[in-house]
Amino acid sequence: MTASRPAAARVVSGASRAGPRDGRGQPRPPAAEPRTAPPTSRAPGAVVTFGQRRWVLRPGEALTFGRGGDRDLRFGDDPADDLVSRSAGVLLGQPDGVLVRNASRKRAILLQAVPGPELEIPPLMAVGTMPYARTRIVVAGGHGARYLIGIDTGALVASPTATRPAPVLAPARAAGPPTTAGYDRIPGLPAAERRYLAALCEPLLTKVGASGGPPTYAAIAARCGVSPRTVRNVLDQLRARLAAELGIPGLVADDGAAAGRTSYLGALARWAVDSGNATRADLEALDAPRDAPSAPSAPGGPA
Repeated sequence: MTASRPAAARVVSGASRAGPRDGRGQPRPPAAEPRTAPPTSRAPGAVVTFGQRRWVLRPGEALTFGRGGDRDLRFGDDPADDLVSRSAGVLLGQPDGVLVRNASRKRAILLQAVPGPELEIPPLMAVGTMPYARTRIVVAGGHGARYLIGIDTGALVASPTATRPAPVLAPARAAGPPTTAGYDRIPGLPAAERRYLAALCEPLLTKVGASGGPPTYAAIAARCGVSPRTVRNVLDQLRARLAAELGIPGLVADDGAAAGRTSYLGALARWAVDSGNATRADLEALDAPRDAPSAPSAPGGPA
């Protein structure tokens, strides 16, 4: 008995265009469209787009992509782009997002949150789109070509029928310490620290891919109207306090080694976004009238 395989995504719409041609310029049959999922499936799904083509990818369905003729979503074949793998990858529908698997044995692909960070998916590895509602896959081709596949999982997140784990009933007991200590929003963070964190995280919260990297101290200072030295001192004190009091990793040099020219701004920005200490509401405060900034608390002082 052969193992069952996920159903294919359903095509919703496609752009009409001239069919591909072979090496002699003669028309050739177009690649088959993705197979249609069973008509009884009415579960919400992620919307996958490539140019003007659009698919609905429901939980349990799969959509393959690459240069090969057997791919559901085919690109890089006319003209042939040999830097695109024949089996570049596959999208697997999940109840709360999409699992992106890199099926190539040699080429990495990128997953970009829109907006948000950029993640490299190495060959034969897989990454989920959660928790981002909008993402896109970037497959690099020859001569600077970039093939973009959009993924929108908003319908899965918003749907009340999405599959969720059943609640487990257990006897009530006193709650223990949080399992993610240090990853909650700090209510008493001084205004200056909050403001500089927001400026630090602004690209990560508003831009896509490499453009969402952390800014320099000078750029943060220009955004906040202070000197780069002030920004550096405040954020360096914050990093040291977070590492010493909460044990947040990656914010200071390990084993007492000299930091040298290592920048920890990227790690600080990721912590601030993941913990909710830098949000879109904080970005709005960047442009609001402000009072004189309060002095940051000393290392070891109350947060």
